[in-house]
Order: sequence, then structure tokens, then C-alpha cells
Amino acid sequence: MRLPPLRSLQVFICAAKHLNFTRAAEELFVTHVSVSLQVKQLEDYLGVKLFRKVGRRLELTAFAADYARTLQTAFDQIEQATEHFLLANEHNNLLNVIVPNIFAMRWLMPKLSEFQEQYPHIEVRLCSPNYKGQDYIRKLEQGAADIVICLDFDADFTGKKLHCDFIFQEELVLVCHPDYEVAKTKQLTAETTLLLMNTVYRKQLWRQYLKGLIGQEHDLADYRTMVFQDSNQVIHAASNGLGVGLANRSYIDELVYLNRLVIPMDLSIPGGRYECLTSEQDVKREKVQIFRHWLLSMIR
Repeated sequence: MRLPPLRSLQVFICAAKHLNFTRAAEELFVTHVSVSLQVKQLEDYLGVKLFRKVGRRLELTAFAADYARTLQTAFDQIEQATEHFLLANEHNNLLNVIVPNIFAMRWLMPKLSEFQEQYPHIEVRLCSPNYKGQDYIRKLEQGAADIVICLDFDADFTGKKLHCDFIFQEELVLVCHPDYEVAKTKQLTAETTLLLMNTVYRKQLWRQYLKGLIGQEHDLADYRTMVFQDSNQVIHAASNGLGVGLANRSYIDELVYLNRLVIPMDLSIPGGRYECLTSEQDVKREKVQIFRHWLLSMIR
């Protein structure tokens, strides 16, 4: 059986849908050059031209239009057959979950033993890469993840077949070690505060907190600051007496109970939103449904 390269067929279908190589490249997360090369490879294999330029527009040849429709039907059938197989395969119980490190460490993992007790047949595999919004979508579309839990998801998934569940919004409070100066004075000023600890991606939160506390905009340049990679490092540093930080209240309950952290101020501010993403195809699968329902039940 003689078959063209599968990747070239996929790229051609996408290019035929958009009649624009740039838009096809954006959907496939590749470059314009890559789309051109894949189409050229398919044309060389078939021995015919698939596109022609009419002015500034791109059009399919008559043969290519029929070919694209036939290929799309074939790929739809492959997708449906694969979905039916996965839904019917009871032995495929590995659940791949992409999750921010701090959510995994401070919220999910302490509760995960309860999930394993209830559903011992589902093996949960956690992964905490440093992805951006479009990376999450790509992992879901590629089947590399069954579920993605993300903070402040900012990617546009218009037209994407994704299911989104709101988990919770952070409640950010001021935290420090019980022996830290602010814990005793209950004052947060440049004169009494030794160090404000921040994260790389959320520098605006201190300005928001200080405005809520003092009632006006405040220049962070008046304070000594230290920047960390993520909020987990801020919490760890605060519990060791390095400075004051902002942390999600639900992440620090245990440390407050153990008297390794205190919340010296009553003020809290809203932080980021956590959401649970799945593909519309995967959301129907039993293991995904079980984990989603369990996850949301732990919030309520």
C-alpha cells in the first residue's frame, strides 16, 4: 500500500481549510516555512499542484478540493475509531495531569491519597512544566495530557474543542515568620519592613496589596525586595524568617497551624484563577470524569 507522509496530509488538510499558510501554521504551532515544505513534499509525492495563486488569494485546484474533503472524512473516521477504542479500553487507566508545582505541592498532593483510596484502579501521573497558555492547548490536543490545571490561563481557545471548569480564585494574604518584625509591629512600612518577597510573574500584587492597606499608590522602590521564581519559594523563604510575602490562604493552613507562619494583617486581595482544562473528547472518558468530579468536590 502506497501512502503519502501522514504529517504532510495533516498539514495539507489544515492549509486547505484556511486557504492561508500563515493561519495553518498558527493552528498547528509550526512556522509558515514548515507548512510550505510539507505541502511541497505532498505535491512532489502526488506529482500535481494542490494550490494556485489568484491575485493575492490562495485557491485549491479542482483535484485538491476533492482530495481535501476525502482526507478530512478519513481523518474524522480515524479520530472517532480512536475515541471509541479509548473509551472501551478499561485497562488504559493512566491519568496524565499537568499542574502548577505550587498547586500540586500545597493543595493537590495532601489530598491525593484520598483519591487513590477511592479509585485505586486509576494511576495519576503529575507533571509540572513551566508552560505558557498555548502549550497547554497543544498538550491536550496531542493527547500528551488528559487534564491540565492552570493558573490565569490567558490563551485564546476560541474554536478549540476544550472543556473548562473553574476551580477557585486565590485569596492572597500577608505571611511571615512569627519572630519577624512585622508580626510584632503589625505595620508594613519601608522603615519597619526588612524585605518584601515577590515572584517573577506577579510583581503587580504588592502594589495592589499596599494600595489596599495604605489607601493610595505606593512606590515599591522604597522597600527592599527579593524576587523568586514561584510562590512556593516565597512561602518557604517566609517560613524561614527571610521576609514577608503574599501567599494563597489555602496553601499555608498547615504552616500557620504549626506556627511556622503567621498572618499579621487582616487584609486579603484576590489573586489568580485556577481552572481545569480537558479536551471535549477526553471529558467523556471515565477516568477523566472521575478525577474532575473528585477535584471539584474537594473545593465545595
